[in-house]
Amino acid sequence: MKISDDLRHIILHLKKKKEKEQEKKKKKKKKKKKKKKKKKKKKKKKGGGGGGRREEEEEKEEGRRRRKKKKRRRGEGGGGGGGGGGQ
Repeated sequence: MKISDDLRHIILHLKKKKEKEQEKKKKKKKKKKKKKKKKKKKKKKKGGGGGGRREEEEEKEEGRRRRKKKKRRRGEGGGGGGGGGGQ
């Protein structure tokens, strides 16, 4: 059984096409994987004890300071990031 010239030509063309595609696949570079950023561990705060008794006045002042510090940490009040500012 003889295959006509046209058919033979088509088959050859398809084979060449397939070979070219395979070569292209081989040449393709692999994508680099993105490195995941490591999460920083939060340092645990060491609880310092009460530190003895102070005079009433000093204690009040200290408390106010401590509260302000907390607010700053949380970003309350005006200024930088976090929390609302002014009106």
